[in-house]
Amino acid sequence: MKNVLLVALVALGLASAVSAQSTFIFKTVDAPGATFTRLHNINRQGDIVGLFRSGTSLGHGFLLHGRTFQQIDFPGAIFTSARGINSSREITGGYVHTNDIDHGFLLKDG
Repeated sequence: MKNVLLVALVALGLASAVSAQSTFIFKTVDAPGATFTRLHNINRQGDIVGLFRSGTSLGHGFLLHGRTFQQIDFPGAIFTSARGINSSREITGGYVHTNDIDHGFLLKDG
């Protein structure tokens, strides 16, 4: 009898799990004028960092704060990608100079 009750409870639990539907909201985010946009990270305040391409560029990093895009390019780099952001709005990422060597960066205080 205990086994039958256990099977019935498990079946009821599975049926409830199957019938429960999650609702997702998708939002398209594109950097202005970009031909390619990739989001990499978001902090608790909703700031988003990522990568975009436009024209012949290899890629630029960006910060999306509210509705404002801020392009992030490491000085002298041919490619920059913003990969992480924390609650203090410190941004980590990578960049490439003309020597094709990848480097990391931490952007603090703008």
